[in-house]
Amino acid sequence: MYCFPYRVTATAPGCGVIDVLPNSISRDMLGREAVNGLYEYFKSKFGNENSIEFEEARHNFIKSLAAYSIISYLLQFKDRHNGNIMYDDKGHILHIDFGFCFDIVPGGVKFEAVPFKLTKEMVKVMGGSNETESFKMFEELFIKGFLSVRPFYELIVGNVIPMLDSGLPCFKGEKTIRNLKQRFFLNKDDKEVISSLKGLIKSSYESMFTVGYDKFQKITNGIPY
Repeated sequence: MYCFPYRVTATAPGCGVIDVLPNSISRDMLGREAVNGLYEYFKSKFGNENSIEFEEARHNFIKSLAAYSIISYLLQFKDRHNGNIMYDDKGHILHIDFGFCFDIVPGGVKFEAVPFKLTKEMVKVMGGSNETESFKMFEELFIKGFLSVRPFYELIVGNVIPMLDSGLPCFKGEKTIRNLKQRFFLNKDDKEVISSLKGLIKSSYESMFTVGYDKFQKITNGIPY
């Protein structure tokens, strides 16, 4: 799988410098440049769907989508409108702006009541349905990646606990820790976890909550979707 960690350097209270994501463009900017959809963007940039370049870009997209879906689910990234989702020149999806995570949502309204963002246009890049080989590759990577992360839940939870007293609004005390642990399905065996993970994918795929939030962002902020 693939994700792109970038550095945030604190320079003063409430101030800092954030690394630039090189060779990338937001989905928002693609929309403003009159690109009709993500699949159309991939074709225009990487060539015909049967080309080696397109296939490599699609694999990069799938590997990164699986990784960011796991992270988004576990850390509950919200505000996932198209201004906060980017694509690099190799086809990877990249997420930015993590101001809303864990137990805080934009405006206090739970528009994004889904495990992670998985839209129809994302699935179109993977062949257009949940029955394609590419979609099944995404599903397999998502499941294998989650099962690989799960044994390290104590380390992850241990990194969150010291932040509970930070004063940051996304941390709600013991509630945050309890919710985080629940997302690891600690009371289930691997077979049960796999079934639950497939359920997460199914509930995320083109959820009406995701569509509604994208429409809300277009109306209020002019962000295309």
